Amino acid sequence: MMDIFREIIRFFTTKEFSFTSKLFGVIFVILTIFLIDNLLGFSFYYSNNQKIEQLTTIENLKDKCADNEGLLIVLNGIEEKTINRKNVFENFFDLFNRDEIDLKQPEIIVRVDTIYIEIKDTIIIGDTIQIIPKITEIQNEIRESIVTYKKSRSQLWHTISSSFFLIMMMLSLPILPFTQKKIDWDLVLGVIVLMVIIAGFIWLNQHLLGLIPVILDRPWINYILNFIIHIFLLLLFIGFITLISQKKGK
Repeated sequence: MMDIFREIIRFFTTKEFSFTSKLFGVIFVILTIFLIDNLLGFSFYYSNNQKIEQLTTIENLKDKCADNEGLLIVLNGIEEKTINRKNVFENFFDLFNRDEIDLKQPEIIVRVDTIYIEIKDTIIIGDTIQIIPKITEIQNEIRESIVTYKKSRSQLWHTISSSFFLIMMMLSLPILPFTQKKIDWDLVLGVIVLMVIIAGFIWLNQHLLGLIPVILDRPWINYILNFIIHIFLLLLFIGFITLISQKKGK
């Protein structure tokens, strides 16, 4: 087994193999790991076992503390978080799904109906019986809740339009270490750190621009606005870096 690992390391660190061979080697290794994990389900079963143990513990605590309402509320909250928990990779990849990000908000409509009730009183005057009607007005307020079906933005296009340059950079960075004749492990570490930072900015961009409501019920206007803001911030950043470089040159 150690010989196999030694040969793999030698494949990526020596100059005997071309960049293309190393690139295809990395792709092959990654696909093999994913395939083995998918077939045998290591990560799937481990994650599910951990979740089941956690839920079992929570249910046991709920049975023992059935009289403690405050603790039950806390345990129910923890249970819900455990069931719906996603790892950091799942949360990041969710930024590129096609789900709608603008929730349909219920709109309360109040309709006031006026009801007229006629009440007749009988009055005897001498030998004459007179009936005097009295009309009472009652206003009945009826509240109706309906859902407004406004157009929503796609999470996928919202993320791409708000961070397209960062996404392109993130996809390009893993290739950078293999452009060197010799693997520079400091460069590999720097690429990993930079990819984490870029992922954070991608999430931040889509979150902040997602606070802008859908403009005129046309999501494409928001996509264009995201694009413009992203370009503006990119040019601002490039200008800032250029200014610092010029000052250092002087």
